[in-house]
Amino acid sequence: MTQLQQTSSRKPFRYFMQVRYAECDAQQVVFNARYGDYIDIAATEFFDTVTAEQPSTTSARLPGR
Repeated sequence: MTQLQQTSSRKPFRYFMQVRYAECDAQQVVFNARYGDYIDIAATEFFDTVTAEQPSTTSARLPGR
């Protein structure tokens, strides 16, 4: 099985977060400006998850470690 096949057979990444009261307007709709923050948080969590699954190779390449 190739790397691409292994990746495509996994579940999609999902990150759930709770919308806070202060992020909504009077109609209980999230302010548009907050979506950028949500994307930033989700992308950070995604990359943290992806890099946690990969073995660390940087310490093997650094001299003296």
